[in-house]
Formats: sequence, structure tokens, C-alpha cells
Amino acid sequence: MKEYQTREVAFFGKITAGITHEFKNVLAIIKESAGLMEDFLHLSPADSFPFRQKFIDTMGIIKGQLGRGNDLVAGLNRFAHSADQSRADIDVNDMMAQLVLLSARFTRLKGITMKFISFEQPVSLTTDPIRLEMAVFSGIESCLAYLSTGDTVSVCPGRDGDQVVIEIICDSTASGQAGVNQTLPASQDWAGLQTMAANLNGTLALKDTPAGLVFTFPRQG
Repeated sequence: MKEYQTREVAFFGKITAGITHEFKNVLAIIKESAGLMEDFLHLSPADSFPFRQKFIDTMGIIKGQLGRGNDLVAGLNRFAHSADQSRADIDVNDMMAQLVLLSARFTRLKGITMKFISFEQPVSLTTDPIRLEMAVFSGIESCLAYLSTGDTVSVCPGRDGDQVVIEIICDSTASGQAGVNQTLPASQDWAGLQTMAANLNGTLALKDTPAGLVFTFPRQG
């Protein structure tokens, strides 16, 4: 059964990775077409088009969204390739930056700001990439249940000796801090998060000030 599930995940990742390449081609064509339209606009006399400035402003919006779209597609492509191997050497900085990019919508819908704080050096870890991303994402979701509009949640990878740490830090109101530190540990979510960490040979602990979670893994997890 486990082997079958692994094949399912690999299949899902392969199809998703392929589709992201197609999306990149679509965005590239839109970018080229927008650039051509902009060139035509600049070649025409300034007084020949009454909505020239509105057109220029709109092209700026299109370019901005193209950049955002390319970032999202690139992140999704890397995420899909996480399923290529059940055990791989990864840079936790890169993986957590990708996860924050793809998870930001879930925090934005609640009016919560999500941040990624990179460690100053590469953070290498040998692990199951998909399971690691699931564990951290589940930790973020569990914290969100206690946070409110205007709060901030940050994902911060790092190293502690021979171990890799991933902190989920919640900059929240007093009630949010109490929820994460006091209510979450008594919930079913907490037991599930601990199981996810244990399945990766890691541990999960609370962070006091500010409130949050700390995953710790051996570098050769």
C-alpha cells in the first residue's frame, strides 16, 4: 500500500511539473505580446491615441502580474519536483522560501502577513521532501487557527549544532499567543504534528516568546 501511495504522489508530481512548464510558455507569449504592443505605442505619435497614459499604466500592471505569475509557476514547479524522490538532499532555505510563496494565499485570506526569514548560510538536510513540506505547512495551519487579522507568521530555518531547526514564529495579540502556547498543545492537531515530526526522525516543541513552533531534525534525517 505504501509503495502504491508513493507511486501516486510521484505521478501527481510529474503531471503537475509538466503543466507548470506549459504555463511558463503561456506567460512567455503574453510577455512577448505585451512588449510588442508597448513598442507599437512608443512608435506612434504622442497625440495619436487619446488613452495613451491609461494604456501605459495598464501595461505596467500586466508586467507586474506576469512577474508574480512566473514566480508562482516556478515555485509550483519546484514543489512538484519534491515528489521525485522519497529521500533527497535539500537546502531548507530554498524549500521553505518556496513553501511560503505557495502558502501565502491561505494567510492572506485571513488578513495575516506571512514572511520567510532566510538563514545566512545554506541549511542542508537529507529527508523526505514532501513529508517535510506537509509537516511545516500543517504547523502553519495549526497556528493560523489562533491568529487574527493584522498578525504575522514567519517561517525561519536554521541550524543548531548538527541539527536543522525550522521555526514558525507568530507575532500576534495576547489571545493569539495564548492560543498557540496553551490551547494548541492540548488539541488533536498537536498530536498529529508530533507524529509528522517523528516520522521524519524529528521532534516538535513550543517556542515561548514570541509564541510559535520549533521543528528539529537530524541533518541526515
